[in-house]
Amino acid sequence: MSASIFTAGWGEEIIASQNNTTSTNIIESLIFPGITMLAGPPKSGKTIFATQMAFAVTSDKFLMNKFPAKKGSVLYLAYEEGRDLTRQRLVSMQAEFTPKTFRVEYNWPTLENNGADRLGLYLQSNKDVKLVIIDVYQRFVGGNKSSYKGEYLALQKIHKIATMFGVAIILLHHTAKKIPPDWQSAIYGSQGVTGVADTTMVLDRPNGDNRGRLRVTGRKCPTREFALRFHETPLGWQYAQTIDGNELSPERLEILEVLNDCRGPVKMSEIANVTCLGKRSVHNMLKKMVGGGLVQKTGHGYYLLTAEGGAWLAKAKM
Repeated sequence: MSASIFTAGWGEEIIASQNNTTSTNIIESLIFPGITMLAGPPKSGKTIFATQMAFAVTSDKFLMNKFPAKKGSVLYLAYEEGRDLTRQRLVSMQAEFTPKTFRVEYNWPTLENNGADRLGLYLQSNKDVKLVIIDVYQRFVGGNKSSYKGEYLALQKIHKIATMFGVAIILLHHTAKKIPPDWQSAIYGSQGVTGVADTTMVLDRPNGDNRGRLRVTGRKCPTREFALRFHETPLGWQYAQTIDGNELSPERLEILEVLNDCRGPVKMSEIANVTCLGKRSVHNMLKKMVGGGLVQKTGHGYYLLTAEGGAWLAKAKM
């Protein structure tokens, strides 16, 4: 009978040693020991972004030339692709991995088939692993985990492993195609997911657009939004510009474009109608953009593009 991390005594020494260590970033400001849920609509670039994080960790380089990473090995559990597709993606990303530091498994057992026990035993034998990526979460947990209780219990097992070994476990997950203003609610099974996950991320990229947005919140990091750019050569995401701490998201760029096209004061309700973003969302974004100097409020609910806003719009289109 194989050892199990869910029987009394197994891993107690590991837990004790982890409790005596201080928590450190795996990727600064983004990834910490524990569970990170990385969710997004289909074809939004989640797998590519996860692979970029793996490369940053194994190579001791900066993620997107912005976020420093702690060097270590990575275990990637791929449930939705084969070796050929992985190889093609790595070539397109110009990412060079070695089997010693980046191990990809295509037939890892699911949670119901003792996948968690095997993961715990693997981490016990490979102490250099800093990051585990499970792509995708729903395939790993298997069965019917749609209920809050089922979702919560599945995540608790994964969280226990992350705590035992002080590793970051990133779970790739799906969202609805359209992300609402309350973006965490778009994650499938969101109550169970957000109840256990230490960090929650949503990556969104409109169809046919190279602009994306990464929204992050968690116990060890503040709620933040990052504007990203998607590149075909080399394949991957890049960090975009920031204005006074407010990311130039695709929605805000769309508002700037409307104001630029109108070449004069525009009523907030008209902006909402043209962009189809909703009045409340437009109101909140305009308030932040006024504070950032991109937009000027001229009175009676009218807004005007500033010279600085025009300059940033031009830069975003380059």
